[in-house]
Amino acid sequence: MNYIAIHNIPVNPIDLEKIEKIIREKDIIRSLYPPSLFNQYFLEDYLKEIHVHNSRFLALFDRNIFTDIVAVAKNSGNKISETQKVACALLAFFQMSDTLIEPCMAISEYIDSGHYDEAVDELSLFRTVDNLDPQILINLALGRINSIPIDSFNLIEKESVEKKYGSDFSRWKLHYGFVLKLVSIEVSGGTPSKKIETFLNWMHTDYIFSAAAIVFGIIYFSNKRIKNMVKNLNSNDVSIFRNGLRNAAWDMTLISHWTQKALNDSKKGVLYLFCTADKALKIIANLTVLSYKSKKDFEENLKSLFLNQFGKEKGAKVYNIYNSLVARCKDGSRKINKLKSTEALFSIINELEENLLKTRYDG
Repeated sequence: MNYIAIHNIPVNPIDLEKIEKIIREKDIIRSLYPPSLFNQYFLEDYLKEIHVHNSRFLALFDRNIFTDIVAVAKNSGNKISETQKVACALLAFFQMSDTLIEPCMAISEYIDSGHYDEAVDELSLFRTVDNLDPQILINLALGRINSIPIDSFNLIEKESVEKKYGSDFSRWKLHYGFVLKLVSIEVSGGTPSKKIETFLNWMHTDYIFSAAAIVFGIIYFSNKRIKNMVKNLNSNDVSIFRNGLRNAAWDMTLISHWTQKALNDSKKGVLYLFCTADKALKIIANLTVLSYKSKKDFEENLKSLFLNQFGKEKGAKVYNIYNSLVARCKDGSRKINKLKSTEALFSIINELEENLLKTRYDG
């Protein structure tokens, strides 16, 4: 099948191969499906889904990829970074595959950090780059040019960001609670296995369970923690410290949002993709999506993660504790089972934040 001709895109096949190679080597796309069914790094697979199965594609970008694309829009000729080249390659690939981009979480995170006006401007710049001829993006990705040609830069009209992205932070708020508890436990000290055990017991007794938070916590509390999962914990500036907590909550929220959308929208013929270069997010996303596909697969992979992160003996012990807690998720003694909604947990979250900041800066 001549898949380039289908789209009538005047792209050199060699250029397309180079773009596919860039994003494949960086492994920045997460899909609900195994490569044997759908390879997210081959344009032909996208076109097959579109033209044979009448599927549609939507991609969720993390904040860093979104920021790199905006940086390309602002660049006036300086050498662009490697991550910006990768972002251009990804965007060119998605243009050719008719994949729509959903930047809502990246924008919401920026609004949450107190930069509403900048969020409006950045969304406009992002849309502008997303509407470029794909060959321009390919030339940027391959280092042939360092900036968008001025005659191709047609700024897209600003959107109403507040209506689209500023209304619902309840999902993020709940994940913020997870991060606050994680860091509170870390500050209190203890062995890695004891920390994750405390975290799991708290989820059961006083809060809720979340696949993204569980996987995040396992990696975070182990001796194999990935760098910068929660940033700025040693900062003497309380606002910088708090921003690090909030950013980690956005990471959890991003994964939770994608996994739910990936499963639910696939039933409607919409294939949802998640794009990130972050090592921790890749691992968490890979494991979390299994919780929505197959309970057995998720449990087997989660057990392996416990054993790998905490050792065979301690890992097995904590995994058994986790299983016993999940088996009793409908226990009437759980706080969540006594409440009418998860929003009733917001007071716990506020108290966690107050206590953590007091311990960290007034202790």
